[in-house]
Amino acid sequence: MAQFKNKLILLFSFCSMFFIAQNKLNTNNQSDHANTVQNPKSKNVASANTQSVYLSSIRHDTCLNKKFSIVVYVFENYSMTIASSSLNVINNTYIPQKINYLNNLFKRICVSFEHCRTVVIPNWEYEKWKNATVDDVVYANFSTENTINLYLVSTTNYSKCQLDYSYKPDEPSSANPKNMVVSILDAPPGADLAHAFGHFFGLDHTHAEINGTPASPPPPIQSSGLAINSNEFVDGSNCALYGDGLCDTEADPYPANTSYNRNHVMCDYNGGVKDGKGDFYTPPLDNFMSFYTCRCRFTQQQYNKMAETIITKRMYLH
Repeated sequence: MAQFKNKLILLFSFCSMFFIAQNKLNTNNQSDHANTVQNPKSKNVASANTQSVYLSSIRHDTCLNKKFSIVVYVFENYSMTIASSSLNVINNTYIPQKINYLNNLFKRICVSFEHCRTVVIPNWEYEKWKNATVDDVVYANFSTENTINLYLVSTTNYSKCQLDYSYKPDEPSSANPKNMVVSILDAPPGADLAHAFGHFFGLDHTHAEINGTPASPPPPIQSSGLAINSNEFVDGSNCALYGDGLCDTEADPYPANTSYNRNHVMCDYNGGVKDGKGDFYTPPLDNFMSFYTCRCRFTQQQYNKMAETIITKRMYLH
């Protein structure tokens, strides 16, 4: 009996020590998580490493259980009308295709989208969207608060490398409205739409540079005469501080050798571009946030970053 009591005492002591340690660990993790969320994109090494650890620690199947409402806007034609048959095709074909694509794309973090209603805009001249002059005008007169406003147009002049576009939540709302996405009406949903929603949920281009301070050594000027935007090294040694700040997206030399990059064969890159250490770039040709033509995926840390952005900057949307 004495031996049995001693075993019970020993077992109780072990359990008590385990729960005390576990509670301390949980408290520390919560503190680290809170500090990271408050400063998710800091430009010093310590916080950048914290961000990298935080983003790496979130599982791919993190579930936000968040549904976003989308109000769709279409434009009358040159005769100031829109046929009911055309509206039926828009509501029953084009919009469901885009919504279904987004739902499949974001289901990994339990984010979904729902089409609420379609609004017809009478200003037919804006249907060929020229973002420099149209964004503020249309958004000021035709938008819905606290929802995603999706404008379906025939053409845009935003970029040679992407047709659909949007703005990150931390970009100025006066010049760049926050709750808008512009998409080509009859284009099958794909990489351009994913790219636009990636920006909407806080992602940078894979060739972006989040740090204003050049890396040492900086990437050389290429024979094409075009400088490289990103200061991230190919070996990933400064991936948390430079480039897009995410370590599972490869260093991207765009726009250097753009003429070749946009026409690579079979998604095989052989641009012959080197970073500051003399290593050849192997850019993420398949990443939605790149400007290449083989785009088909987000990485884990990109999903994690979008989840963080939704929690900290987009939860006001319903």
